[in-house]
Amino acid sequence: MSKREQYIEKMKTKLDDLNSEISNLEEKAKQQKEKFDEEYEDEIITLKNKREEAGEKLKELRSASDSAWEDVKRGLENAWNSVANGVSSAKSKIKEKT
Repeated sequence: MSKREQYIEKMKTKLDDLNSEISNLEEKAKQQKEKFDEEYEDEIITLKNKREEAGEKLKELRSASDSAWEDVKRGLENAWNSVANGVSSAKSKIKEKT
């Protein structure tokens, strides 16, 4: 397996983990709806949109030429960091309200 393929698999696993975390956050919000307002629901929607963007960057990475690979990789890392930071922020907000 090439370095590129290893990186793609690593990022896919990370995105899958974030998908699970977003689903868990959404479930917690549904279970405790009275504690969470519209702002939290909007945050979940934003996280899902960022996750989709990261997924699209992963698709781009798979099909990128060797010369474009590094640029697409940076875009994927930026998108992943955005989702990861959003999930951390949402977790903190949940802890504050529970």
